[in-house]
Amino acid sequence: MSSGNTDHASSTHLGTARIAGALFIIATAATLLSLAFLGSVGSPEYLTKIAENEGQVALGVLFRLIAAFASAAIAISLYPVLRRYRQGLALGAVGFRVIEGVFYALGTVSVLLLLTLSQEFGYPDRSAGNGSGCLADSQRLPPVLSRDRVCRTPI
Repeated sequence: MSSGNTDHASSTHLGTARIAGALFIIATAATLLSLAFLGSVGSPEYLTKIAENEGQVALGVLFRLIAAFASAAIAISLYPVLRRYRQGLALGAVGFRVIEGVFYALGTVSVLLLLTLSQEFGYPDRSAGNGSGCLADSQRLPPVLSRDRVCRTPI
């Protein structure tokens, strides 16, 4: 009867180990991918580069958020196993991983703020025009057909 409990405990630990391993891989992959997509943030002309690569930056932010949730989930998934050995250290591991996730989230917010700032800085003449919201009003594009009107650059 004792071996049945041992088998159940080892299968539970095996499932926990698989979940934690998958979360480690997800967190590492998401971090590396976010670094690849957020390369323009570290360039000398970062505001212009961020404005030019808006889609890449948004994808990098998404990967960074995935890394934040995965890093916190690693400790939460390992807590039941670690608690059996030392509950204080298990809580410490969860706490520090949650703090890591918070720092990832704060970094994400700062990148989103840079993205907002770069949209104003990267295209300073975007406010030029008649204020109709047409992209053609920025004098960068030829007249384009909007949903219900033709937007023209003012003369």
